[in-house]
Amino acid sequence: MVAMVRVVLLVGALAACKSPGTITLDFDLDGSACAAFGSGSATIDHYVLYAEPGIDCSSCGCGTCAGSHPAVLICPSANGAECKRESLAGQVIALDPGIWAVVLEAYSSGAGSAARLLASECIDVVIDHDGQMGGPASPGSDGCSACD
Repeated sequence: MVAMVRVVLLVGALAACKSPGTITLDFDLDGSACAAFGSGSATIDHYVLYAEPGIDCSSCGCGTCAGSHPAVLICPSANGAECKRESLAGQVIALDPGIWAVVLEAYSSGAGSAARLLASECIDVVIDHDGQMGGPASPGSDGCSACD
């Protein structure tokens, strides 16, 4: 069984006569399209989902773009609750026009140890000024990384 998680992105339009667009992104959590999520001996116990403006996925392997720009943190939420697999589905964020790297990172934390980044998957998104998607929205081979 292939498990994909859908993230719904609401894109704000700059022109008053246009309505925001909606984009659905599918992240692979079982490793069928992104093998890094289905391999390894460590168990994934939580995720971080965020969008980085002004860069693409070629800059985002294994956490390298995290915090490089004022990112939009999607999950965990502002209340700090851990982001579990079941809380990823149906996440909604607003993105302004431009290039965005939407990144899903998978972590494992052993008893008494710091969280380890195991895998990262990134999807490039380009939002036009009319609020519509103007570029690719699919994970490429450079958007999937085994990190540990």
